[in-house]
Amino acid sequence: MGARGHDTDLPILGTLGHYRWDEPGTCAVRWRGNDSISGLKAVLVHPGHVNQEWDTAFRGAVDRAGPYVAFDDRHINTLNRVGGETEQRCRQVADELWRLLQDGGVVFVVLVAPREHTEYPYPNYRWLPDRCRIRNDLFQEAVGGDAGGPSLERWRFLAPLWKAIKGGLAYTAYLREDPPARPPDTSRALAALSRGSGSAGEQSQDRPEALEPPECEVWLRNQQGRPIGILWTAPQGEPPGRVVYLPDSSLPLPELVAALRESAARHLSAEPPWVAEYPYPDQTALEHEEAKCRTRLDEGQQQQAHQKQWRRLLYEKGDGLAEIVHDALAQFGIDAPSAWVGEEQIDAIHAPGGERPCIFEVSGKAGGAIGVKEVGDLLRKQGVYQRERGELPRGTHVGNGFADEPPAQRRDQFDANVVRQADHENFGLVTTHELFKAVCCALEHPEDEKFKAQVRQQLLSDIGLIRFQIPGHGDES
Repeated sequence: MGARGHDTDLPILGTLGHYRWDEPGTCAVRWRGNDSISGLKAVLVHPGHVNQEWDTAFRGAVDRAGPYVAFDDRHINTLNRVGGETEQRCRQVADELWRLLQDGGVVFVVLVAPREHTEYPYPNYRWLPDRCRIRNDLFQEAVGGDAGGPSLERWRFLAPLWKAIKGGLAYTAYLREDPPARPPDTSRALAALSRGSGSAGEQSQDRPEALEPPECEVWLRNQQGRPIGILWTAPQGEPPGRVVYLPDSSLPLPELVAALRESAARHLSAEPPWVAEYPYPDQTALEHEEAKCRTRLDEGQQQQAHQKQWRRLLYEKGDGLAEIVHDALAQFGIDAPSAWVGEEQIDAIHAPGGERPCIFEVSGKAGGAIGVKEVGDLLRKQGVYQRERGELPRGTHVGNGFADEPPAQRRDQFDANVVRQADHENFGLVTTHELFKAVCCALEHPEDEKFKAQVRQQLLSDIGLIRFQIPGHGDES
């Protein structure tokens, strides 16, 4: 084991597993070479790389035992020997990592799905100290394979890591987040990972049933809200070190190494716990002000996320478009949930007592205008509604034609034949861009009830192509 050269202000990053790095500041710790991590303050482990090392060792040992037609004693002995070496090395590494954490060090663990039901003695995560392990039944395979724009919680000593790896994530697994025992603090996006309900067969020797799983703070989520990176927090009185579980990264090695070393340095230079007994000047007032700032920031971020959602009206095409259209209609007092009528599912039905019902059909289309086929669905469902409920509803088609282009550059979003058909058969047409402008105006001027009432009336009664009288906007749609 030897360092490759490093900056004196940053800790050497030990790389445990099948790494072939030649990066400054790294130190290769060979798993099968029984190298020690003693003296290191930061270690990176990729379980997949550890698995590769033992895969190679096992295959080589079996090959040396000779080809087999039947699985005889030679191969059983080989399997037992390599498996025993694996378990011994796992215990050794776990002990060394625990000492590193007791000294306040940092262990980075790449999050990959554990491999099970295999003939090879893969270590998976058994090399971690017991109190730092995550049960296998908390893992699930990733869906889609695309992080889809992850977001990072504010962990101070890890902020440099995020800046370095932003856009370079290629995760292969995520953690299943069971409902927490207590309501989550949404302002801080913290979550407690519960133990899961694994069967008796999932309990293993390395993870006794009596051992409580560690609480983990969700550190990194993908766009769907799935936790793909977490921070293990030691209970009070436990070692002051940190175990950081990360998604796999496709970044060039220099950027990844620099980010890991810098984030580890931030943690290693943190104040010792006993310093808390010595307050600094104006500590209470400053902490109170910081808490207020964080609250305002959280509220601002939540408000921004809520307002940004309306832009989905401009580009969504499928179920997502119908979902945001429902929310947009609600801004104008139109409660129109989706419902089944007979054998037809109608995107939105507004049927208050004393008023003529109105059904809305929603469609989006990339590369073309909304045509007769899409509008034909509205007319057919009007007929089904009349047959099932004895009343002909008013119909409005909400369309997003040329959805892959900026609205200002789009041609007519409804085909000319569709516009003529709407005038002839008495139904309405409105573009999602027009609806977007109306929603923005209503939210910018919440006191203007007259405008909202006018939009509501047009949506429920106008025939042909609907245009709202929106202050400050032109006639384009």
